[in-house]
Amino acid sequence: MRELVFAIQDVFNDRTPSGCLTQYKAQGFHIPAYQRGYKWGSDPNGAVTLLLSDLWKAFENDEEEYYLQYITVKAIPLNKKIYLEVIDGQQRLTTLSILLAVLFEINQEVDEEVSSHKLDYVIREDFFSEFVYDHERLAEIGHLQWEAFLQHASGGFGELDRQDIYYLQGAIHKCYDFLEKKKKEQLKKFSSFLRGSVKLIINSVERHIKSETVFKNLNSNKVPLTETELVKALFITRLGRSQASGGGNFREVLEVRLGLSRTWDEIQHWVNSKEISFFY
Repeated sequence: MRELVFAIQDVFNDRTPSGCLTQYKAQGFHIPAYQRGYKWGSDPNGAVTLLLSDLWKAFENDEEEYYLQYITVKAIPLNKKIYLEVIDGQQRLTTLSILLAVLFEINQEVDEEVSSHKLDYVIREDFFSEFVYDHERLAEIGHLQWEAFLQHASGGFGELDRQDIYYLQGAIHKCYDFLEKKKKEQLKKFSSFLRGSVKLIINSVERHIKSETVFKNLNSNKVPLTETELVKALFITRLGRSQASGGGNFREVLEVRLGLSRTWDEIQHWVNSKEISFFY
């Protein structure tokens, strides 16, 4: 049975049995054309800044495990190989890939490059190949402001002057700015923490389910999950698979999960009732 929770180093791992890509027999993660462009901001209140701050705080607090929100994938055939199509969570995967690339470029002598060439983009493949997975160019553009990047990278032409490239280059610049203020010894330990203690929940959907439909349902009136809801989802999914016969097919697991969800809601309603909450 495939795992549900993976450390970041195993999310991109296709070499050992513990790897997410290994368990799905996949070459990498595929970001399809229907996905919106990358839009995580790097301003003081932007998502990139907040993620870096939260990860560093968890590292300083010496937390054994730190969970990010889940990602939703579907195994698909592509160019005679298997890829995990990212239905939800490409912003997180992209940012983590950038962060890992920058960390590796800074710490090559002790680090391990775990995410290189593991993301397959339909609409921005060239950017990652030319600027993120190339260590020298990554370091060059990571220290440039946007206008200087355009002049340096495209010779003054406008082919890179696009919104998603603006946010991607901003994320690279923010990662360098954030990490280079830290001490070398701290960065070595932080890199180990990021790769081993930060976890992602991988939510896999069946192949016969249409990806665009799942994407639409996940992103309409989207409300971020709380940590309690993440634990609930993980618990119910894992228990659902274990209770379904033989690991369970999709329908069996779904039926068990629905029953567990109803029981969970009944318990939660009882715990939150006025008499019970007052007693405890």
